[in-house]
Amino acid sequence: MLPLVVTALVGILLMFASGVIPSVTRLAVALAISCVLATLMFVVNWERLPKWLEVGPPLGYILVLVWIRELSPDYDLATMTVSPLLLFALFGVALHGTRSELVFVLVVVTALLWGPGLVRGIDTHDAVYKTIVTAVWSTLCLAAHAHVRALHESQDSQRRILDVLAVGVAVIREGAVVYANPRLVKLVGDPRDPLSLFQDEHRSRLSEYLGTAAAQRSPLAPFDARVRASGEALTVNVSMVPLAFDRAPAVALMLRDVSSERRVEETERQRHAVIAAERRRMNQLLECIDDGVAILDWHRDLVYANGAYKRVLGLEAVDLDGLSREALVAHLALSADDPEAFRTRFEAQDIGSNGAPMDFTLRDRVLRRITYEIGEGYVVVWRDVTAEAHQRHLLERQAVTDLLTGLPNRRAMEEVLARERARARRQGTPVCVALFDLDHFKRINDEHGHACGDEVLRRVAVVLTSEARTTDAVGRWGGEELWAVLPGPLDGATVFCERVRVAIANLAIDALPAVTISAGVAEIRPDEETAVALERADRSLYEAKRGGRNQVRTATT
Repeated sequence: MLPLVVTALVGILLMFASGVIPSVTRLAVALAISCVLATLMFVVNWERLPKWLEVGPPLGYILVLVWIRELSPDYDLATMTVSPLLLFALFGVALHGTRSELVFVLVVVTALLWGPGLVRGIDTHDAVYKTIVTAVWSTLCLAAHAHVRALHESQDSQRRILDVLAVGVAVIREGAVVYANPRLVKLVGDPRDPLSLFQDEHRSRLSEYLGTAAAQRSPLAPFDARVRASGEALTVNVSMVPLAFDRAPAVALMLRDVSSERRVEETERQRHAVIAAERRRMNQLLECIDDGVAILDWHRDLVYANGAYKRVLGLEAVDLDGLSREALVAHLALSADDPEAFRTRFEAQDIGSNGAPMDFTLRDRVLRRITYEIGEGYVVVWRDVTAEAHQRHLLERQAVTDLLTGLPNRRAMEEVLARERARARRQGTPVCVALFDLDHFKRINDEHGHACGDEVLRRVAVVLTSEARTTDAVGRWGGEELWAVLPGPLDGATVFCERVRVAIANLAIDALPAVTISAGVAEIRPDEETAVALERADRSLYEAKRGGRNQVRTATT
């Protein structure tokens, strides 16, 4: 009703103005009003074009009547009636027809405007007015047609884009779905009420946004929700955004199926949880190990170290996070007796090559490093082997030392004799061997006990050691027998044995009579077997015993 009232008022105003205002001015006013209305229709308020079209045809009819009356007062009634109707058709084709239809109607309207004048004859002013009217109408209609075509193409492009999206999209206007793309239909089926797929808390959230979307003009933050479509529960990512759809405000509801992604994420989360649990368990186990265990990356920087690693290497005050291999070597070198030698030896090892152990000696401990390559890095185990090295040294010493006297045992002395014989052969120098036997030692054990006999052996061992030269070697043969390897000629070896005999004879041991010793000494010939030389020395020893004891006998060659 309102468009008709507005049309009537404007028509009355223009008809009234036609009798007061001069014809040229009236035409200019009518043309200006037409241009303003066209601008409002096609530019300013294009989204409200359907309502303006309700006013446009009647108002345009009145304007055309005014123009025709002013241009050609002698136009007949038929022309004045048909021409506006054709002009309405012209605007309708401009808005909804094709370009060829628009051109056809323009030609018809132009012919009707110019036809009667051409028959009767057109004066100059009439031709100018008709040219202006034809040019204005043609320009407005062509511009409207191009604008509407561009808008329709834009709307078609918008729909085509939405149709091929991998995300389900439903366009909602005033609570109803006005469009749903194929992906949404495939995802949830009938999209008439997509909100019904959601649980109550999500449904209320979406409904609240729909009620305020026009005012907010901002998108709804995405969130995950569970929906049930076609009997299957899906996890979808939901978002909403306001948009203009078909020249009217609307809201786009977008659903993206993230079920597989969330399953993968859950699998990854569980896997990481298992790895973290295994790592905690491994760390707990490594903390219970007395050996220092460290894990290096392929750059050989420290990734993990247990508590024993800090204790063994003295790193309690050092921050081990990201500690480089160079920093570790620099720190350990400070504790080494020879820092540069330690650094050189440490760096020279081919880390991870075969896991072979390597010992390193610091000032107060002996460390053993064992390295294992694990593909992306290395596992390094440090062991404090100070006690182990001490025990090994003790065992090695026990293997070659007589426990009672502290002298080298027979095995050690045989090795010394072999080395001295080899040296004597190379240098062409003599070497001698001497055997000692305590006189009446069995009587000492029987009358004074074995403890006293052991003390006598220890005292005799001290005398032998004190009388030996730096090149001499003395040791225990077994029982009460001792022996010596004496580099040099026979006379020198005999002098040594005599000094020993005299020193032992001068020993004063509580509750014991004088202790004496007998000795036999022999020079080993270059081509003589060691056993033969020892046998000659042994025969000389027994000769000394048979000769009255407490004397030294020399084996003849």
